[in-house]
Formats: sequence, structure tokens, C-alpha cells
Amino acid sequence: MAEVLPSIPSNWDDKEADVNLDAYNRNGNINDVVDMFMEIRNTRRKIKSRAVHAEIVHHRSLADRFPESGICNELISHYADYIQPMYRVLHMPSFSQDYQLFRDEPESASTSFIMQLALVLAIGSTFYSQDDKFHIRERSQVWILSAQSWIMGPGSKSTNTLPGLQIYILLLLSRQITCNSGGLTWLSTGSLLTMALSMGLHHETAHFASLTPFQREMRKRLWIATLELCVQHHVDLSIPITLCESDTMIPEMLNVDEESIHIDSEHEPIPKDSLTDASIQIQLASSLALRLKIARMLNGVEQDYSLSLVLELGAKLRSSCRQLSDFFSPDSRVMPGASEKHTAHFHHKF
Repeated sequence: MAEVLPSIPSNWDDKEADVNLDAYNRNGNINDVVDMFMEIRNTRRKIKSRAVHAEIVHHRSLADRFPESGICNELISHYADYIQPMYRVLHMPSFSQDYQLFRDEPESASTSFIMQLALVLAIGSTFYSQDDKFHIRERSQVWILSAQSWIMGPGSKSTNTLPGLQIYILLLLSRQITCNSGGLTWLSTGSLLTMALSMGLHHETAHFASLTPFQREMRKRLWIATLELCVQHHVDLSIPITLCESDTMIPEMLNVDEESIHIDSEHEPIPKDSLTDASIQIQLASSLALRLKIARMLNGVEQDYSLSLVLELGAKLRSSCRQLSDFFSPDSRVMPGASEKHTAHFHHKF
């Protein structure tokens, strides 16, 4: 029966290639299986062909591929509402200023900002629901692949900066959210982790006296976002986490709104007890060390764990889930006002 089917491409993973032929053979429906296989393979080739053509778009002309300002504004708004609160990759007030400058003087925009904007638009396109949504989402593949080509290109050493790390995180998020090569994102997650470690993001910011309050807070946010992506991808793909437990310091972030801190801030703002732009990421980070430990146990080589330890970690995880549920409840005592956020239902599901 294997001879009936065309050869399976080598870059298909096992889940995609696993077809139950025996059941069809018993019913005499092998021709239907072949037809289905050919249709799936042809569709896949068409999608890959579009991706190949998109890769040739040079980053210098990428801005010409952006939609009109009204659509861009909507896509940025979707990113800011749905994805930014969980990962806080960008400082949105600074990004908004750079975006306005880009609209006024496109030629003055830096390449790194163009890449950030391209990926923000690509992520926002997932939530875009107008009549031309399929056209916008198809164009988003151009933005993603162009940004990927730029950050992995010959000048990649110059991207080993905080803006470069932001682009890398946005690239992983855009690939994951738009299902662009999602099965291979763990490869890039390893590079992201190495990049963050090389910048010393795993060290306490107090060890760097020359950092400004803004720089300290951004380093914390990006380190948390890096660990969050790592634990998600390693759990999804059931592979061991190579990062040692002693290297996974979870910094304490400030519970403040974006406008409370800026590049020129000389003093750290006073944290609030109510809902802020940082609250959702802080809630997720509160269980990050626990989730990393559980992921190490699930996917590690050593399997000799006591029942009492498993029950203890399970109880702690359930407690964290209840805390998150309380955070989003209408009468939340954990963080008053959390349920009033219009995107709270989306983040609760996440």
C-alpha cells in the first residue's frame, strides 16, 4: 500500500504524515486516501511557495508594503490590547512616538523600528476582522519573513541589543500566533535564550549601577517574556529545558502604568495596588518558577520523583490557577478593577 502513495517530503513531521491507511484499505477506499493526500500536499506546497516569494522582499522596502494608516492603527491597537499586556515586549508610549515620527517622516525611521512595526502589524492582523482580513493576513507573512531574514542575516551581530531582543521575541510571537513555521519555533527559542543570557538579563539589575530605572525595568520585562516563551515551547514539544534552576531568577517587576516610566526617568515610580498595564504579566510571572520546575520534571531525563513531590507541585499549580481566576473575577480582591479591562476574558482564557 505504501507504493500507492507519493513519497512523503522529509520536512513533514510525524504528526502530519501519520495517516491510518489500514482502516481505509479494509473498506476499499484507498483511492479516497490518495486523493486526500494529494490535495493536502498540493495545498501545502502552495502555501510554502508564497512564503518563498515573500522572503525576497528586502527590509529596506518593507515600509512600502504596510497598509494605509487607518488599518495600521487598528492592527497596532489589537496588538496593544491582546498581546502586549501578557509579554510587554515594547514600551508602548515610546513605540507610539516612534510610530508618529515614522508617519510624519518615513525616511527617518530606523531599521529596527521598521522591523518592530512590521511584527506588531503581523500579530495584530490575527485579530483583524474586516472584509480584507485574508489579504492583510497574507501580507503579514511578508512582514514576518522579512524581519526573520533581517535578524538572522549577515549583520546579525548588530542586532544583539535590547531592540534586537525585542524584535526576536516579536518574531517568535508572530510566527506562533499566525501559524508561520510554528513547529520549528523551539529552535529559535533556544537562540533567544542564549541571546538574553549573553546580555546578562538573568542577573539582578541591582548589579548594574549604571542602568537607568527605565533600562532596569525593560530588562526585567524582556527576561520574563523570554522565560515565558521558553517554558511554553518546551512543554508544547515535550523536550527538556536546558536552563538550570539557579539561572532562572524571576525578577520583581513594578506594578505601574506605561506612562509612569520613560526613557529619561531618574527615579522608579511608586508601584500601585490597583490594576495597571503591568498587572497581567506580573500575575503570569508569579507562577513562572513553578511552571519551569514542572516542565523540567515532565520532560527531563530523570523520572524518579516521589509521589509527595508530585502532589505538592500539583497543589501549588492549582493554587496559582485559583489566584489567576480570582484576579479576573468581578469582585476581585487580588487586584481591584481587573475584571473591568475589556480584554480580560481573552487573557483569562490564555
